[in-house]
Amino acid sequence: MPKTARDFIYHYERPPRVPLQHWAANILEFLRNPSSNALQGAKHGHFAMGNAALVFAYLGEMQRAREILNIQLSLIAERACTLPTPESLLYVKSAIDPWTNLGRLSVLESDVEAACDNFADIFALRLGEGRNLGPCSITSATWSVVRRTDPRMDSVAEAIYVIDSSKALFVGSKFEQAAEFIGGLDWAGHTALRWLVAEGKLIAAAGLGLHKEVLAATADEPRDAGLYYKSVLAQHNIESRLALGDEGAGPIACGLAILILDGALDHVPAESLVRFIARIGSALQILDERRIARAVYLRGFEIARRIRDQPAEWNALLGLRECGGSPVTANRDWNAAHDDLLSHCHYRSVRRGEGLPQLPSSHLAPIYEELLHFIRTTPRL
Repeated sequence: MPKTARDFIYHYERPPRVPLQHWAANILEFLRNPSSNALQGAKHGHFAMGNAALVFAYLGEMQRAREILNIQLSLIAERACTLPTPESLLYVKSAIDPWTNLGRLSVLESDVEAACDNFADIFALRLGEGRNLGPCSITSATWSVVRRTDPRMDSVAEAIYVIDSSKALFVGSKFEQAAEFIGGLDWAGHTALRWLVAEGKLIAAAGLGLHKEVLAATADEPRDAGLYYKSVLAQHNIESRLALGDEGAGPIACGLAILILDGALDHVPAESLVRFIARIGSALQILDERRIARAVYLRGFEIARRIRDQPAEWNALLGLRECGGSPVTANRDWNAAHDDLLSHCHYRSVRRGEGLPQLPSSHLAPIYEELLHFIRTTPRL
């Protein structure tokens, strides 16, 4: 049986999952050397603090991640009160990221309701309603000005609401609520979120065990869909066939594998492609197509290595080790690569997957304490 899907296969913006100690070092260097231009420096500072919170979230240190985001919101509120327009609008607009990230932390802490409230706050701004994002107050009039200065902000708010709310419900196994939520997103069918909303309906249906409905929904390909989305539909079709014990899954899975190996999906952003490859590889393993699964995992390993995505690299290595290799020395190479990765990988998801204890970040590398200390003692945006 395939695992219940908790995330979209189709592409949306995903952060690169590079080695955390290097990421933290780059953030600290960035914060220590701000731009001489005040506004540019503020933008860079907001970006760096958001990334710092993400690093601690990936380390599994949610309290520290939340602390950084709250520091960021407090600095934004303070600066917004002291700067004249339009400079203050930058800070008001910047409040959206930490508020959204606080919602994402709530998902990781299994508080789906709190997470969805945060995402709904952002969408309320899009609808012209004022909201308090922590200490940052954004009125409808202020949002109107923000929208005029940066028209893309409406699309940003829509994406946060649709993608993050859906993912929160999937992660919380609230598939009935997810189906209801996504069913009310007809307006998004005319936006760039169209394919994600369509895929979300499939994920919710599969989560409810309605696999025959998934097969019916994926039987016909939309005429205006590209190869990537058609491949996403095929993967959901495969997973529902596996759940139903349908023998038709094999040929479809092998067909998808050929697309991967022939490079037909190389145009897909790598951060999303490695996740897609992991899903195809898992299906091929269930189907006992070990030879082709091994080739797919090897492709995923190569891409993950190129973009330095450690969790994706780890997942590919697990698949390669499980599929076996020929000759035997190949298995030894995978084992060595696996051990080497674990020796310097600090991602909590990877360490948990290996059954390793969660260690304080200070035990993993001193850079994390240095970064947190700088943020706590040098608040400037």
